Amino acid sequence: MVLSQSAPPDRERRLATFGLLASSFAALLTILTLDSLDTALWVAIYALTVALPLLSFDAWAVTEFSFDQVLYLSFPLFFTMGLGYVAAFTALVATFWHFHWLCGLAFVVLSLVAFLLSTYCNSKIFDRPSPLGNNRDAGMQ
Repeated sequence: MVLSQSAPPDRERRLATFGLLASSFAALLTILTLDSLDTALWVAIYALTVALPLLSFDAWAVTEFSFDQVLYLSFPLFFTMGLGYVAAFTALVATFWHFHWLCGLAFVVLSLVAFLLSTYCNSKIFDRPSPLGNNRDAGMQ
């Protein structure tokens, strides 16, 4: 089933940005209540130091600019977005790793599975090519 309309990329980016921003703040508030920090939590603190300002900038940019304008201003905005996403993901993995290394590993594996499934479903449901390639429905209308 291929829909004629594509999902707005602004909505997807806004959801990802604000979701990571909220998760990062929740992780920071949890870490700040602890009495002592181990190595994993120090990694999370450093990653949140990078992630929070960059995700906040991206949250502002995604509300101010349309996706087409972001493509025009691509490098600075995509660089800050990408670095913010990676830093927030690192902080969340390190926070889970603090509890047990299997929790951190499960978070990484399941996040990868969720990303691959969402990319696959997006390419099948909406009429746009998958970033992973092999979109056999892209040329068919």
